[in-house]
Amino acid sequence: MKNVILDTDIGTDVDDAVALVLCLKSKKLNIRAITTSVYDSRKRAIIAKKITNMFDKEIPIAYGHDYDKKWYIGYEGNGLLEEKDDTELLQSPLELIASTARKYKSISLVCIGPLGNIADAINSGIKIKHVYFMGGAKEQNGKFIPDADSHNVELDVKAAEEVFSSGTSLTIITKEISKRTYLSKEDLENIKKTKQPWADYVYQNAVDWLKISKYDVSYMYDPLTMAVAIDKSFIKTKKLGSIEISVDVDSKRFKEYLLNTLEVGK
Repeated sequence: MKNVILDTDIGTDVDDAVALVLCLKSKKLNIRAITTSVYDSRKRAIIAKKITNMFDKEIPIAYGHDYDKKWYIGYEGNGLLEEKDDTELLQSPLELIASTARKYKSISLVCIGPLGNIADAINSGIKIKHVYFMGGAKEQNGKFIPDADSHNVELDVKAAEEVFSSGTSLTIITKEISKRTYLSKEDLENIKKTKQPWADYVYQNAVDWLKISKYDVSYMYDPLTMAVAIDKSFIKTKKLGSIEISVDVDSKRFKEYLLNTLEVGK
């Protein structure tokens, strides 16, 4: 099984929560640590902790960069968090990533938020086998550079530039490709019907997000990124140097895999 660290801004768009559940239910990934970012990163870490607790997993979690841009926020943890919620969390993603990398030697990072925590780790000399990043990139002068129009890049352009230029092996799943993968409102209703411990929260998170985003469907940006960490054959890529970027996706096969892993319709 592949050892991974998940870096996430879980709590706003539901896709982060689905990606975490997908990882926890996967028979091919071992999630060894979780780091969070984006305001309020501590609350987001508590959300991640409560979901991992539903799987009886003791996974260390650290909260990191808050960032100044506070967008679409205010309902994170709705239907999950309670006022009494408090849990033991680490305050240094850098230390957590470092200790996890030392312990497991060959570690990959699945990054479905801004790249601040990852840039800190790479700049400190931590050896990361591979980074899977949900974000934007564009080709310029024979290489891929960060696309500042992408949300996960926009929040920390400097960190993205540092990761892209570090020589670290990097697979980028773009918004354009990810938009070919989505769950309908019927799919979300079917998730709720599974009666699994996490299902009510995922459903509520999805309902809240669809109201704010005005979307008719829930795009699976982050679960696709997680799925590629499990099985790269879900996508086709173009590679320049140490960076490869998604250019196509088998959306039908991915959705079947996602729903089957989440045990929807069983």
